[in-house]
Amino acid sequence: MSNGTNSANGKTSKLVLILYIAAGVLGALFIYMFIYAINYINSYVSSYGMSFGDMWMDAIQTIINGSINYLVFGLLVFAAGKILDTVQKKSGENHASVEAPAAESVTVNVIEEVKDEKEETAAAEVAGIKVPPLFR
Repeated sequence: MSNGTNSANGKTSKLVLILYIAAGVLGALFIYMFIYAINYINSYVSSYGMSFGDMWMDAIQTIINGSINYLVFGLLVFAAGKILDTVQKKSGENHASVEAPAAESVTVNVIEEVKDEKEETAAAEVAGIKVPPLFR
């Protein structure tokens, strides 16, 4: 199973790209919600005839409650993507020379094992040991 990392040309995996895109979307949502909270406060102040100084604590609380979640979660997702990317690149450097055995050699090894088992069964029968049909 390939994780999509190619250390030879420096490509990142699909999961890391998805995490970076999700972090970007969450950053855009943070900006949108921040602007929305400021517009809400401006409309609230103008409709009730209050000043910002009268309700600055409520205004800050509204801005934080409406937008900070997107910022924090976006930063966490970005950090997860960065950590995963770093781990995959380090892993790619350490295992760059390790290659899987070819399918042909695996097939030959299986055939040789079957021949060895048949020879052992035949030798056991010659020696007078009964071999159950399950193992033949």
